[in-house]
Amino acid sequence: MDLELADYQELMSKSVRDLLANESSSERIRAVDPATGHDAGLWARFAEMGGPSLSLAGNGGSFTDAVLVGFEVGRRVGAVPYPEAVTCLRALESLDVPAEHWHSLMSGAIATYCPADATAVEFGADGLMHGPVASAAAGAVARYALMAVGSDAVMVDLDQPAVARLASPNLGHLPIAGLAFDGAAPILRVPVGPAWAARVEAERWVLYAAVMVGAGRTALELAVSHVKERRQFDRPIGTFQTIQHRLADRATELDAGELLVLRAASWADGSELRRYAASAVMITGRAAELAAKESLQFFGGYGFTLEYDIHLFLRYIKAVGVLARSDRPALGEAVLSR
Repeated sequence: MDLELADYQELMSKSVRDLLANESSSERIRAVDPATGHDAGLWARFAEMGGPSLSLAGNGGSFTDAVLVGFEVGRRVGAVPYPEAVTCLRALESLDVPAEHWHSLMSGAIATYCPADATAVEFGADGLMHGPVASAAAGAVARYALMAVGSDAVMVDLDQPAVARLASPNLGHLPIAGLAFDGAAPILRVPVGPAWAARVEAERWVLYAAVMVGAGRTALELAVSHVKERRQFDRPIGTFQTIQHRLADRATELDAGELLVLRAASWADGSELRRYAASAVMITGRAAELAAKESLQFFGGYGFTLEYDIHLFLRYIKAVGVLARSDRPALGEAVLSR
């Protein structure tokens, strides 16, 4: 596997990094409404530069491009539903989406994917959708929902009276919501089979893994900066060997997680994608959460106050890790609200 980035990928990553550095400060993240967990201004700027569609084949992109952008989004804990929106765009690219709705998506409208384990939607005799979605990761802000119902891929406009949303405020600043359909009309219903849903879910896992790697790296950088300044026994605590070893271990684990994410992305057109994706989200979730937890410990008593940025990263990583699990609680109440 060639890990050297192409020139356009270097430029793409830098452009996203610069945008997030200017538009995703910790103060701005904290100002996000916890009921929606979404920075509409940041998403508008991101869509304006073509961020959501960079990985589409029609734009000459690849799944690796999506992962590279995901690293940058995670590094700044961007309050935007990047994994969900990109997962849906890539899944819909090969389907016959009506032109007006595809244009809407390409212009920045958000779509959210409803995983099978959270979805109990059925079609009635009237051809309309009925039933709940226990938890949709971007359900609070999405214009569209994408899901598998039986062997069909279904896309529905959420801005209609037959759809109800129940937002789930959470400490991870994520726009989670439950959905309820009571006679909703689909925009798109296409037979696809189980392989389609498995692939969509696998790509979603990889993008979750990418943002967790990015967030874990910044959490570790915060700790490294702090241990260089904090002094005990007349010396920086970063000179203590036990702290150096723990920081090195966490960095090594994140390196391994990043390699696994890139390996999974390289299998985007292969049969091994789901296996690598499952491994990536499991291993990176553990590595990123441990990096954030240990980083918080190095701040000492300061680390336990919500005003310190390290808390943003720990809560974000834990929340994303829950979304990536198949055994998550309905609406994330048991974990995300703690």
